Amino acid sequence: MLVIFMSLTGRERRTLAEIEDALVREDPAFAQRIAAINRIEAGDTPVRPASSAFWPRPWIERRVVLLLLAALGVITLLVIAVLLT
Repeated sequence: MLVIFMSLTGRERRTLAEIEDALVREDPAFAQRIAAINRIEAGDTPVRPASSAFWPRPWIERRVVLLLLAALGVITLLVIAVLLT
């Protein structure tokens, strides 16, 4: 694949910066995703958001909650069975 890089004029750089600033103001989450993609393509290590440091995926949190609820239900049933005997 042949990639040709062309330098931008000052006006083109300013226009591109204005577009980028508008994107950040209108949809910051999308702008962060685009920035992460650019870092990956540049070979940089992507930075994980602080909110996902402990729970990397939302489905893990749901499964942990369901597992804890199931364990609580089993313990409750065992206590009831012991009390009735």
